[in-house]
Amino acid sequence: MDEIKRISKDAHAYLEKIDPNTWCKGWFNTNAKSALLHNNTCESFNSWIKNFRDQTILSMLEWIRCKLMRRYVRKELMNSMEEALGPKIRMKLEKEDDEASHCWCTYDGDGMFKVECLVDGRTCGYRKWDVTGIPCSHAILAILHQGGDPTEYLSEYYNKEKYLKAYDYIVYLVPSEDQWPKSNQPKIKPPKSRSTPCKPKKLRQRGVDEPRNPNAMRRGGTKNQYGHCMKFDHNKRSCTAMQRHDERRERVRQYIERMHQLTRI
Repeated sequence: MDEIKRISKDAHAYLEKIDPNTWCKGWFNTNAKSALLHNNTCESFNSWIKNFRDQTILSMLEWIRCKLMRRYVRKELMNSMEEALGPKIRMKLEKEDDEASHCWCTYDGDGMFKVECLVDGRTCGYRKWDVTGIPCSHAILAILHQGGDPTEYLSEYYNKEKYLKAYDYIVYLVPSEDQWPKSNQPKIKPPKSRSTPCKPKKLRQRGVDEPRNPNAMRRGGTKNQYGHCMKFDHNKRSCTAMQRHDERRERVRQYIERMHQLTRI
C-alpha cells in the first residue's frame, strides 16, 4: 500500500475504502482455490451467447439450454481419460516445474525450507499454493528435494473424481412449446421496446488498460488526407481550396446563364 500511495494518492485512498479480500491475493480466501481477479467468467458467458442474445427470451433460453447440454456431455471425454489430472492443470503444473529448475532450496528441518515453503501444511510464504491449490515453483522444488511427487500435493478439486462430480447432473430435454400445458391466466405481454437510432452494440467497451488486438486496424495515430487537394488534417467541408473551387464554379455557372439570356434577346 505504501508503494501504491507513492505512485498515486488517489488510488491509495480509493483502495483503502474497499475490503482487501476482493482485490488483493494476499487476503484471498483459501477455500475457493482460485486466484482470479477479473470478471472474465461473465465476459466469456456473454461471448458464449453472443449469437443469440438478441433473440426473444424463449428462443435465447432454448439455445442456452442446448449449449449447456453439449457442455455437460464433456464429462464422457474426461471419463475416458486414464490420467487423474486434466490437461490444463497438467500444463500449469509443468510450467511451475520448469520455473523450479531455476531455484535452489535449503532444508531447515520439520518440513521447512529456505524458500519459505511448508510442504506438510501445503502452504508457502507467497500464498500462491494456498490460494490456487497448485504447488508453486518453490513448493515443487521442496517436494522434489524430499523425493515426493508434486501431483500428490495438488488440491483435491483438480482430481478427475471432483470434475466428474461437478458435471454429474444432466440438462434434461424439454418438450416443444406446442406440448406445454395450457394456462387460464392472461398472457404476459412483452415490455415496451424503444427503438434506438443506431444498431445495438454486441461488443463490450474495453477499458483503457486492456490489451488490444495487434492485428486490428485502428484510426488512432493516422492522418486523414483529402483526395481533392491531397492535404492532411481536413476534409471537404473545411478545405479552403475546395471552397475556392466551388466559388469559381458558381461564377462560371452564373456567367453561362447570363450569356444564355443575352442570346435569347
